[in-house]
Amino acid sequence: MLHEIKAKVFLCLLFTAVATACIGQSCGQSVVPPGVVNGVDVTVSSSGSVSTYSGSFTSCTTTTPPNSVYLGQMGSFSYTMNFSEQVNDIVVFITATGSGLNENFIFTTNSGIPEISVVATCFSVVNGNEILSGENSGIMGGGGEFIISAPSAYTSVTITGSGGENGALLSICSNSVLPAVCLANDQVPSLSAANLSTGCVASTANLSSLIASNIPAGTDLSWHTAVPVSDANRLQNTIVGPGTYYAAFHDAVNNCYGPEKTISVTQPLGEISAGQDLEICQGESIILTGSGGSNYVWSNNIQNGVSFIPSESALYTLNGLDTNNCPHSDELFVIVNPLPTVYAGADVNICPGTQVTLVASGALVYSWEKQIQNGVSFSPLESDDYLVTGIDVNGCQDTDEVNVTVLPQPLALFDPGTEQITELSPNVSLSNSSEGAVSYNWNFGDLSPFSTEHEPGHTYDQPGNFEITLIVTNDFGCTDTAVRVIEITAVPLYYIPNSFTPNGDAHNNVFSPVFNESFVPGDYELFVYNRWGELLFESHDPETGWDGTYANQSVMKGVYTWVMGFRSPENDKFIRKNGSINLIK
Repeated sequence: MLHEIKAKVFLCLLFTAVATACIGQSCGQSVVPPGVVNGVDVTVSSSGSVSTYSGSFTSCTTTTPPNSVYLGQMGSFSYTMNFSEQVNDIVVFITATGSGLNENFIFTTNSGIPEISVVATCFSVVNGNEILSGENSGIMGGGGEFIISAPSAYTSVTITGSGGENGALLSICSNSVLPAVCLANDQVPSLSAANLSTGCVASTANLSSLIASNIPAGTDLSWHTAVPVSDANRLQNTIVGPGTYYAAFHDAVNNCYGPEKTISVTQPLGEISAGQDLEICQGESIILTGSGGSNYVWSNNIQNGVSFIPSESALYTLNGLDTNNCPHSDELFVIVNPLPTVYAGADVNICPGTQVTLVASGALVYSWEKQIQNGVSFSPLESDDYLVTGIDVNGCQDTDEVNVTVLPQPLALFDPGTEQITELSPNVSLSNSSEGAVSYNWNFGDLSPFSTEHEPGHTYDQPGNFEITLIVTNDFGCTDTAVRVIEITAVPLYYIPNSFTPNGDAHNNVFSPVFNESFVPGDYELFVYNRWGELLFESHDPETGWDGTYANQSVMKGVYTWVMGFRSPENDKFIRKNGSINLIK
């Protein structure tokens, strides 16, 4: 069978320095990737005609184990070995290649195109990074031992070929896969300075000005912007601004870095201060004063240390020289809060004695002059202006003024007259002497209708005490009140004389009670007795009195007793009275 006539492909991965040792020994055990070799994890990926060969083969004095990698049996192939750590060189054994024609094996690494050196060969030719092997080799095929040297250490190697001569076998040497040794070792750069300063005028510094005193052979000093250091963060231009940078030794052959050294690039110490941000009220003046340096220049044409009134909120920038005579700047923000619009209220007109309540608006807290409390009623004695100050949540204040006018007050004054008023003549004529009034309102105190006349008259229909009230109003609607109490005296219902002279002279000849106009005749009686109780006279008519006779004879002069009875016109009760009458002749 074709497989049985193929020799093995044996691959030995070594450092350059030990490649000869690998050649002069059996390379230990043959290992078929993937696997862990000398602590290095070897993984593989492939495409095309790549499989395994179940048996073992011996070619070029080396035996491949069972299940070796079988390349190119059915055509072209690509086979990549990846290493978990960097390695330097590869020693390749190729056997059981084509017999009639050459098979080709093209090598590439992830650090560049490698150089191929021949250690031993069997019908093989090296052409750059390509090995052509097996032409005219007979049934055992060709092969050989080759060193693959890349420009620097690498972590992957790829073998490609066109295949077609039934392929070849491949394995790796267990003694060959060793991590590459970085020439940078564990050296931390020892630099001529710990940090750099950009200077006052220039904003950059040159990292190349720092010299390392302990550079390992085969390395150079590189600068980086981050850790861990790598090709991706290596600086190509060492002129930099303020910041943090990292120096490390670089082994270009093995493309590795040693531990880093941290360097800070700073501007010279020293600064100026514009001060704290400010918050003011509109119209308030402020003074901006820089500190920490000299030669201050403010934006917005502001003079250092000179009072001014900001018109609006703004950012102010201060430029100056610090204590190192280096330029610096700082800024502050000034907030200009608008003033509140305080409103004391509309002007007020009041009548004397009227309470008024002043309530301001437009702010948060209010303070009135003249001991007035916001929202609390008071009674002004005279016209005046009242000033209020309102303060808002920002502490800004505004003022407003309101006028309270105390209007003129009329004077209510009247006289009900001084003459006696009785129920017989209960008419009242009122004399009005009020001042400043244009309208009048009279209340007579007897539940009669009010009067609006200037000087009304009034008639009372019964005796008693009555309160007459006059309310006068002027053009401003202000009023005044005057009150007088009058007495309508009651006239007795009857009058009985205490003597009479029945002598025929036409005067006082008859004894009879005299009743007033309120007397209503009815149930009336009058009796006259002598001292012995003998009835001398009787009458049931108030118009008929005793003429001093008895039985048509004149009686003697002297004192006689009378008894009178009548019904009251007020409560309809029967009233009985008695007394004496002196008859004179």
